[in-house]
Amino acid sequence: ISAWKVSNLNVVTAIRDLPDPILRKGKIISVVAGIIALLIAVPLTLIGLQSTQATPFYLGISFAIIGSIPVLRRLSLPDRAVYTIVGIILLVWWLLPFDVLDPILPEFSADISIFIVSGIMIVIGGTWTVMYNSDLILKGIMAVFGRLLWLTPVLKTAVAYPLTNRFRTGMTVAMFSLIVFTLVVMATLTNAFSSVLNDQDAFGGGFDIRATTVGVNPISDIESKIADLEILSINE
Repeated sequence: ISAWKVSNLNVVTAIRDLPDPILRKGKIISVVAGIIALLIAVPLTLIGLQSTQATPFYLGISFAIIGSIPVLRRLSLPDRAVYTIVGIILLVWWLLPFDVLDPILPEFSADISIFIVSGIMIVIGGTWTVMYNSDLILKGIMAVFGRLLWLTPVLKTAVAYPLTNRFRTGMTVAMFSLIVFTLVVMATLTNAFSSVLNDQDAFGGGFDIRATTVGVNPISDIESKIADLEILSINE
């Protein structure tokens, strides 16, 4: 995608660091992308409902939400309103507790993939919401901290770049958010597994040592193997 994007750059605008010219076919591409998102949303949602799997169902609804962007733009809504509405709906959809929808939906089962998909969708929704309202956020920051004379030059410089290069800033925010999300999820999962496996009463069966065999080299009769070793003995 990056190579395709670079190959279509205008040399003059790139050298002068000017915004890319607006292409007329952009609206057509947006509509086609919306239709594709809706076509993907329908089977994913049905698969999730039939198999009662949370990941395809929630992902299908997310594609339907994203696919509504061209429809909202066709209603002559400004981009700020469109992407803010879609971003907030994505955030609410994924941050809402599962049991809230229990009265109207079947009980879904979920695996670790739900963490990955939810992280990506939350980052997309949050990035759209923040970037399309970044001017309001930065104006608020300037209104609060701009009165500090020694801080004003730094703030003006820091505020100018995000507003001038929204796409770059948005991609930076999205990538940084994904990294933070990955680190938090991995740390949480590692700590959770460590806490569970350290419960000797639950996994040790009353013994101080618990041994297992690997699947690639299993031991069919572990008691006889222990009996053959002089350093170990089985206490009946």
